[in-house]
Amino acid sequence: MKFPNLLSFHHEFNYELEDELLLLISKKLKDNMPPYTKLYRIDDQSFIFIAKDHQAAIELKQHLEVIQRRLQKPLFLGKHEFKITGTATIALNEHNESYERMFLNVQAAMEHPTTSHKNFHIVNYDHRLHTRNFTTQLVEGLDDALKNNEIFLVYQPKVLAKTNQIIGVEALIRWQHPVYGMLAPTIFLPILEANHKLFYLTDWIIEEVCRMLSQPVTEQFIPQQVAINIPGPYLTSPRLKETLLTMTALYNIPPVQIELEITETSFIREIDKAEDIVTMYRTLGFSVALDDFGTGVSSLAYLKRIPITTLKIDKAFIDDVPTCEKDTLILQSMIQLAESLNVHLIIEGVEMNEQINYLLKNCENPIIQGYYYSKPLPLEALQIWHKQFHEQFVY
Repeated sequence: MKFPNLLSFHHEFNYELEDELLLLISKKLKDNMPPYTKLYRIDDQSFIFIAKDHQAAIELKQHLEVIQRRLQKPLFLGKHEFKITGTATIALNEHNESYERMFLNVQAAMEHPTTSHKNFHIVNYDHRLHTRNFTTQLVEGLDDALKNNEIFLVYQPKVLAKTNQIIGVEALIRWQHPVYGMLAPTIFLPILEANHKLFYLTDWIIEEVCRMLSQPVTEQFIPQQVAINIPGPYLTSPRLKETLLTMTALYNIPPVQIELEITETSFIREIDKAEDIVTMYRTLGFSVALDDFGTGVSSLAYLKRIPITTLKIDKAFIDDVPTCEKDTLILQSMIQLAESLNVHLIIEGVEMNEQINYLLKNCENPIIQGYYYSKPLPLEALQIWHKQFHEQFVY
């Protein structure tokens, strides 16, 4: 379920109002939700329902029709009135498909040019119409997208909260498709991975980051360090080492300026091999961050063996802090773990003052990556943001 035009039309918008509106929509989606159904928010303007069985799926379709009627009426927040537009896409699991495949199916239908996002529509996934055409266009159009700058990088700052020092950024990929509009990475990355194009795209990201870091030092802000997401299978590929060494040498970039972000599942399947690989990259001078910590199946034994430099706590563990006691206790245990391992700790998805205040009181040196400071920005916008941030907190 996606609300693509939700926040684009009102000149008085700020992040606080945006969050209030999304919370209100979330409440309307949850009201009288059928049993055996779960709701997740997967990005800024998208939600996904998962029904556990056939009967739950039938009841969910009825629930979506109720939501459709609810959202035909304006929503009110204070003096603001909002007319909600969006699309709910339904895919039934008729062939024992994985959640990943089901997710791709609904995303393909969501982004298909025949799908309207006016008012609020419900669309049923049809594999004959949606998937093949959409997937083929993305895979075959990758080279042209790179040449035409349709694929580009944005950067989200990482801020040392106690000193307001910007210690680096994370490079994130975006695709402004000429037909489908702005595609979320959750849509196109799984498709490229399934069609063996993800290594190629990661090589391009590495070169783009090295080119950016090689720019002459002027009054414009250039990050000290950039984190790059490394796909799981690529971590242990000799091609990754060759690409990193070639690009850092070509652009004269010290490896310390590059941080490789890996997920728990990247190394757990081949723990012995991954341990050697991460050790090798650390020896070469690269930093290695464990991303989305807590969402996989990691254990203390793995963390002791893998010589990571940074632990990144997933947004899910900060969302309800400090109001939810259970979530607060879980986060506190993660903070203590990172401090005991003597690694940098980055908390993702921080958005509110209350979260910042809690972290400043309960964490020795929290590094914040989230909308509280900045959303991901293209380089020029990042440089403007940096200037404003510097003037606000330094002078």
